[in-house]
Amino acid sequence: MSENGKPDDVEQYLKTTFLARIAHDIRGPAGVTQTAIEELENALGPSLAREHAALLGILKRSSRRILRVAEKLSRGSEAAQGPVLQVASARIRPIVERAVRESEAIEGRRNVSVKLDFDAAFDQPGRDTALIDASWFETLVIEVVSNALKHARSSVRVLLEETADQLVLSVADDGRSGSPKLRKLFEPSNERNGLGLSLSLAELVMRAQKGALSVGGAEGGGSTVSLRLPKATTMAISPAASSGNGKANVAAAPAARPRVLVVDDDADTVELVAYALERAGFAASSARTVSEAKAVIDSVHPDAIITDLSLPDGSGADLAVLPGAKLIKTKILVSGHSGQMVDRHTGSEGFDHRLVKPVDIDELIRILSRSLAKPAS
Repeated sequence: MSENGKPDDVEQYLKTTFLARIAHDIRGPAGVTQTAIEELENALGPSLAREHAALLGILKRSSRRILRVAEKLSRGSEAAQGPVLQVASARIRPIVERAVRESEAIEGRRNVSVKLDFDAAFDQPGRDTALIDASWFETLVIEVVSNALKHARSSVRVLLEETADQLVLSVADDGRSGSPKLRKLFEPSNERNGLGLSLSLAELVMRAQKGALSVGGAEGGGSTVSLRLPKATTMAISPAASSGNGKANVAAAPAARPRVLVVDDDADTVELVAYALERAGFAASSARTVSEAKAVIDSVHPDAIITDLSLPDGSGADLAVLPGAKLIKTKILVSGHSGQMVDRHTGSEGFDHRLVKPVDIDELIRILSRSLAKPAS
């Protein structure tokens, strides 16, 4: 701290840029590991021995936990700069379902069950639509549900209800800690906020979205965390907020395989993504630098490009404005940073999609399938 009591440049750097870079460096190899495990599991299929399946399960959980650390560091960096929220109409139910699945994959225990309970009203289209930043909200739900799983003795209940002007998500556990102890996790703390490693960020983000967070006791013991969200004034649902779990309805594939260029300075990432694309029926080529990518674009004329943001000789964002890029149908920018950090530090307007590492291969193939009229496999 400086003499006037204000954070000096070094402290601010550690809370923002340094944390963001660590998150980026963790996401890369951890994401490759997770995707490689999933591809191996898919390739082996029914032939996978039971004991080997158990070992792969341990590896998957461990890689997910490492990725959660990267996510927390990245969110902490954003919060230290003042979170810039992208509030829009979004469906809450699919977000909650994804968050619960992720929480169970990371913190799930054999003796603890999770019950999802939604108001019958949410069976009507649009009733579960709220005004939120969907990415931040999903992160918060994962944190709250994961915390409940850690403390529960036998069960966690996730309940989504509606009032006249709000949607209320409640997460209750039957643990022994009780609300006073849990309440401390949500109290502001310079140490915790700086690293983004606690639930205390939740209240800050909920207030910024004109929502609220409360902590209380659960019936029969344990604690309940409630997130209150303002309902959307319109029932229109942003395409970006869809669950993305369904298969796309697309036209028949062209005779030639769609050509996809993969650009990343990490050899394992390039090899793994190219392998998955080839298995899905695409013709994959690769490059490790901006200059290599330029040469491939000029010679191969790819139908789509998937590029990392940070490359040894420049920014992957520059590839979108090349003269040869005008003929590329689909441009996908990938980064180890969150969307907010990309918005702050790069010009990524020329890209059709932006994805955060680790890239979900199934989602990537669905995007390419829709845009290049290649049936999803």
